[in-house]
Amino acid sequence: MHVRQKNGIYTCATMLTCVLMSTVVLAGEPPLKENACSACHKDYIKIMPQKHPEVGSVKACLSCHTPDPADHEPTNFSVEIHKVHKAGKNELKCAACHSF
Repeated sequence: MHVRQKNGIYTCATMLTCVLMSTVVLAGEPPLKENACSACHKDYIKIMPQKHPEVGSVKACLSCHTPDPADHEPTNFSVEIHKVHKAGKNELKCAACHSF
């Protein structure tokens, strides 16, 4: 193979890799399933941190903790939820809460 052909292949492969990586980074997280939390949690008061403000009869965490789709950084809520559900005794699969 000629040097020019090899360079062309390497350039195309690099560009394709960059496009794929930027798509993954900018895509955000997969959407949640409908009623993802209530499928396992019936009483939110029992699972809230002790320092959490009183919420009354809120039906779901995401009614207050809605992520901003324009912001690609995870929120504190998202980080903590993933820690609780992906570590320790739980180790849930992503598909338990997210739809792909």
